[in-house]
Amino acid sequence: MFWDVFPTHSKIGGAPLNLANRLQLMGNDVTIISAIGEGELK
Repeated sequence: MFWDVFPTHSKIGGAPLNLANRLQLMGNDVTIISAIGEGELK
């Protein structure tokens, strides 16, 4: 899972989320497993 970071805001996004969303729209069961890292947000 990724965060799309823009000058004015951040939102959840990225290719893994987009793929999971499309698979779900096609009728597939989708589960997203993620973790929060300890790295600095840049």
